[in-house]
Amino acid sequence: MRFLITQAGKADLKSIGRYTWGHWGIKQRDAYLAKIFKGFTKLVKSPLLAKPRDELFSGLRSIHIEKHVVYYYHSDREIRIIGVLHERMDPVLHRLSNKES
Repeated sequence: MRFLITQAGKADLKSIGRYTWGHWGIKQRDAYLAKIFKGFTKLVKSPLLAKPRDELFSGLRSIHIEKHVVYYYHSDREIRIIGVLHERMDPVLHRLSNKES
């Protein structure tokens, strides 16, 4: 199994990186993003670890990693990360959409 990050998920990660770098510097940015990616690796090993979010989209799951929530789908072959939003962000208001590529 592997993880795949959609274009929307990549955009979220770039935004997190820019924000963290701007406020706390490049070392903190790299450390924070490394923690998020470590969380992705844990999901590959235990995809059912996270909370079901069927109220948003059927089959969607989410898990807190640091101050962010990772939204994803899983199959036997992959974890498809569709969004990484700050824990205070409402996924409906912040354009989380069903299975974006």
